[in-house]
Amino acid sequence: MKTIAIVNQKGGVAKTTTTFNLATCLAAANKNVLMIDLDPQASLTISAGIAPESYGSENVCQLFQRRTKTADYAITVDSTAAFTC
Repeated sequence: MKTIAIVNQKGGVAKTTTTFNLATCLAAANKNVLMIDLDPQASLTISAGIAPESYGSENVCQLFQRRTKTADYAITVDSTAAFTC
């Protein structure tokens, strides 16, 4: 299993765009992909077409602090969406 992390302290450097497009292309190539959105603004979540508020007010910090079963928050995004790589 390979792990790719896209990080930079500065905002506005295309971290979300790069992550989403890379994940979309890998999924289109039948690779297993897990995207974890740690940004409080939830930009990656929104880019995937998911409304953050539809899953309640939990965030990653709260999940880890309370030891909530993170699998309960796992969802599948349809990789057959009209994206091209």
